[in-house]
Amino acid sequence: MWYNSPVDAPGTQRLIWWHAVAVYVIVLYATLPLGRPVITLMREHFAPEMQRRIVMWLFAAVGAGLVVYLAAQWRKLSPLAYVCFAFFLRLYWLECSTLMQYPEERLHFIEYGALAFLIHRALSIDLKGFAAYAVAFAIGAVIGYGDEGVQWLTRYLPATYRRYFGWNDVALNALGVLYGLGFLATVLRNKRDGGRRDKADGRTRGQGDQERGSDGGTQYSVIGNR
Repeated sequence: MWYNSPVDAPGTQRLIWWHAVAVYVIVLYATLPLGRPVITLMREHFAPEMQRRIVMWLFAAVGAGLVVYLAAQWRKLSPLAYVCFAFFLRLYWLECSTLMQYPEERLHFIEYGALAFLIHRALSIDLKGFAAYAVAFAIGAVIGYGDEGVQWLTRYLPATYRRYFGWNDVALNALGVLYGLGFLATVLRNKRDGGRRDKADGRTRGQGDQERGSDGGTQYSVIGNR
């Protein structure tokens, strides 16, 4: 017997992805006070050059994971997607090279790039095209501003856990969201067929649902009932 899983229903998908966004933001905000002890530990035990290397190793690990994923998707992704990937690698390298004094600030790009993906995935259930990207950027930028607001509130915590509000960090958070959405649009969603195959599959599934729904609610396949 063949049937559509309830998990594939738009309402269920909406619930899953918005819960994922909420959990991510809660974890992001809740761990902000813990950042100060980690930063202090790194500065006390590692020279500035080693601090920069540690952060770059983290970026290298994320980049290696993306390279493996993109290599596995070579049949689906457009050649232009790989050109855009190389462009973003260079862009991130240039951005990181300007953040030499405080290497930990480079992590904004990873944190908010991942957040951008989650928000866009949740929004894309109801919004399409540019609207999904624009609203995702707005929501991500607001969350990034809230990030700095939470850091401002840590002034009431013991000195060990205090963080500080900074407009530069607000801008870095928004930039991380923007770059994440740009990467999603030009690399991860840059398909060889322009996404037409996915749309066609969606229409096929929708027609199949209607046909099965007209048969008294019983869902079956011809093969399964021979």
